[in-house]
Amino acid sequence: MAGGSEERKRLDEIFAINRRFVDLIARHEGDAEGGRYGLPDELCGQIRALTDSQRDAVASVPLLLVTVTRGDVERAGTVRDSEDGERRSFRGKDAAEQVFGAALMTWLTQDAQQNHTLSSLWLGTARQEGEPVGNLNFGEIQSLAAHSASILKARFADRPDLWSELLRAAQSDDPKRQLLARLAILPHSHPAGEKTAPGPWRKRRR
Repeated sequence: MAGGSEERKRLDEIFAINRRFVDLIARHEGDAEGGRYGLPDELCGQIRALTDSQRDAVASVPLLLVTVTRGDVERAGTVRDSEDGERRSFRGKDAAEQVFGAALMTWLTQDAQQNHTLSSLWLGTARQEGEPVGNLNFGEIQSLAAHSASILKARFADRPDLWSELLRAAQSDDPKRQLLARLAILPHSHPAGEKTAPGPWRKRRR
């Protein structure tokens, strides 16, 4: 029972993170290159048009829809260090984004430190990708949060068809279709490894 309640708590936390991220996508009209967090502007526009209940349906996917990768954290750290100690304040239109970035990095850091068996599922990247996030301290999270626009990435942004089906299911207001769309995403939750050709000793049986 204790394990089930802990899992329920974690899923509730993931839903809350996803819901805030969906709202964050909807807040922005897109940048100079179009879209936001790796998503094309067309998908962002569809998210912006969702009702509250439809956004809930999207956020109900049992894994994080947002990720923080090692490369993005390291690049943001390089930019931060090149600013000669200049601090960006949590003000203006990007304040919500910065607060969300800080909260997400804190959550991922705590999750990694607990060595949860499904950390890679929540994180959405190979386990080593989460190492810098797991090693961040409070001061680093605070200073990196100012660069959230370049750190936060939508999961499956490279597979827009997954997002499109998830949004179509949410717009349909059909619970069965929404469940199927959520389940269809799960097989994509881990990064695909490179496929290696079979060795000479593994000949195909006839």
